[in-house]
Amino acid sequence: MGCAPPYAVFGVYRARNAANVATVLRNTPRAERVCLWALDRVADQLETITLGSGPGTRFANLNRCVSANPRKRDEWIVLADDDVAFDRGSIELAIATAFQAGLDLAQVSHSRQSFLNWSSELHRPFCKVRLSRFAEQGPLLILSPKAAARLLPFPEDVGMGWGIEAQWAADPDLRIGTVDTASIRHLNPVSWTGAYDVQAELAASQERLEGAGYATWAQLQTELARWRVWRRDCPWQTDLGSMEATESPAKPGSAPCW
Repeated sequence: MGCAPPYAVFGVYRARNAANVATVLRNTPRAERVCLWALDRVADQLETITLGSGPGTRFANLNRCVSANPRKRDEWIVLADDDVAFDRGSIELAIATAFQAGLDLAQVSHSRQSFLNWSSELHRPFCKVRLSRFAEQGPLLILSPKAAARLLPFPEDVGMGWGIEAQWAADPDLRIGTVDTASIRHLNPVSWTGAYDVQAELAASQERLEGAGYATWAQLQTELARWRVWRRDCPWQTDLGSMEATESPAKPGSAPCW
């Protein structure tokens, strides 16, 4: 797939998950910068790349990392949670694929052992990239330089930010998709108890969806095209007229997996 373009990695972690973070970061030798924020205490093995520690929402803490490391103009951004592992490929392979496919927002497909929110996120065999209008904010999100310039810093008045993906989808200048050359495993299920109001977050998510002009999440997650493994070049990058549509464009494959 070629080399990954210049990129930086930002993330938020809890000390108990430091080993997960360290494992993922071992496969990022070309990362120009890595900056993390600890929610509780700074882990010894991540001390040199941890900016600070303390509570806060995910977006607020990611913004801290980003603001402490001014973005370079041609730099891609990876946002990684602390409960993710790669079952296939690596961050660098995923970035290289997203770069070749001209994606601006990219999620990485999930293996079947993963705790995932939507069936559309499952890895598809014989596929490199699937275009849609959906990339989930976590557990691992890749932003092109254009997306980083448009979306960062993240809004900090949105709580957990559920449903912000609909606002991203409403931006017609962002190409969004799922990378299948790599696959991840989300190690923990979504928590329905904690320091936030789940019902309020769900209501906010639906409000953002409708505010962006969509009736259902399936509209965002329906496949628009695929880059298959037997094609060397990405079809929508080389010849828009020969773009390969998915076999079943009417099947959104977006059933929630909660």
